[in-house]
Amino acid sequence: PAQAPLGMQAAREKNIPIFNIGGPLVDPDGYFAATYAPDDEKMSILLAEQMVKDLGGKGVALSLDASGIPALAIRSEVLARETAGDGITVKVNHETDMTNPVEDTIKAVSNYLQANPDINMIWATQDFEFVSSINAVASQGLQKTAVYSYYPVADAFQVMRDWKEGDAPLAAVDQPITNVGWYAFDSLVNRCVGMENWVTEMSLKELPFTLVTPANVPADDVLPYEDFEPFFVERWKAAGQL
Repeated sequence: PAQAPLGMQAAREKNIPIFNIGGPLVDPDGYFAATYAPDDEKMSILLAEQMVKDLGGKGVALSLDASGIPALAIRSEVLARETAGDGITVKVNHETDMTNPVEDTIKAVSNYLQANPDINMIWATQDFEFVSSINAVASQGLQKTAVYSYYPVADAFQVMRDWKEGDAPLAAVDQPITNVGWYAFDSLVNRCVGMENWVTEMSLKELPFTLVTPANVPADDVLPYEDFEPFFVERWKAAGQL
């Protein structure tokens, strides 16, 4: 990472565009031609609504943060903002040690739950923290602690399939991040060809959101997202570029 600015500076000197794909980053030197990323604020609002629904205005939260990463900082801030007037309070903010994040998550959740028995929910801003938190909760025998997170993967889906009536709420919000690259390629087409009135915005085709809970968890670990390739290919054909 320390060498990245040197490479970006060299690219800019040769007029090579740099696209930031997948998450917002701080860019004080203006290296990025454009940023294409999922909407962490909208995802967080959706997740916050589920928290309020599940906890019924009686939430005391442990927030697992990573404030040095812009996307994760947005998630923590929006969750706190959107739940503040609905009976959910953050009792503990924990900065995840990113040098050993899984072990740190398990240790932090275990320690904070022992020291704060009134905590009844955890919101995790990273995918791996979901199952790590659930495992830590189970190790403490506290099955009534709700857990919320982002971008569920196979082990998270399995945990939700194992959920039983009466267990604490679980939920994770998702967007098809693999489709984000299409916007960058669309912008690159324009830069290579120089078409008039060609604007690449993520509003061209909105990324869908999915809130995954035990009630709608997929059986095959795959969320049914549309493939964006046909949309962009047709757009390029219509412009005479294919």
